[in-house]
Amino acid sequence: MASRNWKLKIVAWLAVLPLAYGLGCARQLVPQVTGESSPAAQQLPFERPAETRGISPTSELMPAVIPTGTLVAVRLHSSLSSVFSHPGDTFDAILDEPIIIQGQTVAPQGAPIAGKVLDARPAGESTDAGYLRVVLTAVWLNGKFIPMQTSSVFAKGGPRGGRNVPQRVTPIASPAKSDPAALSRQLDVHYDPEQRLTFRLNEPLSLRG
Repeated sequence: MASRNWKLKIVAWLAVLPLAYGLGCARQLVPQVTGESSPAAQQLPFERPAETRGISPTSELMPAVIPTGTLVAVRLHSSLSSVFSHPGDTFDAILDEPIIIQGQTVAPQGAPIAGKVLDARPAGESTDAGYLRVVLTAVWLNGKFIPMQTSSVFAKGGPRGGRNVPQRVTPIASPAKSDPAALSRQLDVHYDPEQRLTFRLNEPLSLRG
């Protein structure tokens, strides 16, 4: 009788052994999650939200300034003249050529330009020639006007073929000596719309200000 009970215990133990072994393996396969873990830490790199902080690598490639001495070629939108222009008058133009620094276009062709008349005087009834001095004051970049300081362009009128006639002045036919008004017009300075003028930066122009 005792021998039979012993055999029954062995059979019962053998039946339970595989189940106990399976439970032990299951415990080893369950990952341990500690209090320091978070759902974000368990996500794969491409499943995590994009990082919005920091500086864009592309923006770092753009020059920070347009250096002193850079040429700025513009084309006028309206006419200017020593006859009707006055100191303090403003005028509009567009950038006639893109400004390229370190291989990057920092100011595109066609960018709006603002300018100002520094000095102007019409020709007198005598042989006194009129003159005109203009300068650029700002360029439209990144959705706003950025102040700029440039060299001025100065032109003085004079008889056709004379040394005082700048290349940018609209040529006027030689008047008769008996026509003082015509002579005065010849001694004035006139810039027509679409006239091209070239300036030079006197100070660096910050592109991130």
